[in-house]
Amino acid sequence: MVSLEAVTVRNPNIKVSAKVGSNHGAILKRDYPAIAEAAREVAALDREGTLKTRPAD
Repeated sequence: MVSLEAVTVRNPNIKVSAKVGSNHGAILKRDYPAIAEAAREVAALDREGTLKTRPAD
């Protein structure tokens, strides 16, 4: 298994907003707005990691 730190060092386009120990289902249920915002930010990047458009507010 690859560590989160190794992944973020290898790919500077990955940004960690929060780290949690477990219970991913509860996190998805409780914090879906933050997850959706992160997904929109990633979708707005081009292959080089440059923001193509401003994410929706």
